[in-house]
Amino acid sequence: MQKPNDKWARGNSNMYCFMADRIPQLLTYREAMIHHDATKPFSKGVSAGKKPLGYNRRYDRVQIRTETGDIGKVVIKHYTTDIATYKEDGSFVFATGGYDSASTVQILQEMFGLEKFARRKGKAYYFDGMGHAYRFTHGLRVNADGHVDTDSAYMESRHALNKDKFKELKAKYQIFTEYAKMVTTMAQGGEAHATKIARGDYKIGSYSARNPRHMLSCDQGPIHYNKKQHGELRAEFFSELDSACLIADETKRMEVMLPLVEFLSFSASTNYSTRMDGDDIRYTWKVDNKRLTYFFNEVLKFHYGEEVFNKEHVPLGTIAHDSNYKYIELSTRELTT
Repeated sequence: MQKPNDKWARGNSNMYCFMADRIPQLLTYREAMIHHDATKPFSKGVSAGKKPLGYNRRYDRVQIRTETGDIGKVVIKHYTTDIATYKEDGSFVFATGGYDSASTVQILQEMFGLEKFARRKGKAYYFDGMGHAYRFTHGLRVNADGHVDTDSAYMESRHALNKDKFKELKAKYQIFTEYAKMVTTMAQGGEAHATKIARGDYKIGSYSARNPRHMLSCDQGPIHYNKKQHGELRAEFFSELDSACLIADETKRMEVMLPLVEFLSFSASTNYSTRMDGDDIRYTWKVDNKRLTYFFNEVLKFHYGEEVFNKEHVPLGTIAHDSNYKYIELSTRELTT
């Protein structure tokens, strides 16, 4: 029976942190079968009759079993998911069951080698040794010769900004952005009481009212704790903005837009201070046109994500990072429906 790999035995924790289960290295069906046959099943407890994969029998979260049929199999189960299947013909099946957890990848690394599996941006990948990386979420088949059965490979996708549509969208709000930049050029920020600047559900005394920057955005500040409220706030902001843009009289339009400009300026600010003014909080903030324009463009992407981002497939064997997924996941539409 194969003993724990040398790195584990040496306790070389500076190089790699190994599972407490003491997972063995099992590279082939034969090695997995030998290990299974030499392992005693649990004699009691909820896992009685089942066999642990690791040498540390205090843990039953990773188990090993055999299956018979047209072809013999040795199956490794992590909690409720079969993460690795050794087949008698030398092929394998790897899966995460939709849970690309760090522990799943770590178990497979200890069994097959660090170079074969890795986790990138929260996603689990199998490396074929030929320059390709495949997600194995739903069951990736690897032939005995090491080549991946691409019919079983998970087709990844990412969101790309449609520059033409985004250009049209920015043009739609140009009358507002030009006015906002004119105000910012003169003011370089602003000053207002919290009772005036707070909007939506951001009442005085709440965390967001005390620290209300980025309230229109969705990837900064307290948004991940108040996603729905931020979506509703953006929906309210754009409802008022769309109505303001339709006002023909320039003086009246600027009068209606000024509070929106002030709130956008406040939300976009990167430098602000507060002081008590009676029972209210007085905010003073700084912002320039470059920051204001960038921030408003980000708000547009969150609000109109479904319209300005196209979903495209990534070539098989390529690690994909969808840096624009946040605009879809945290879009105004998703958070307000």
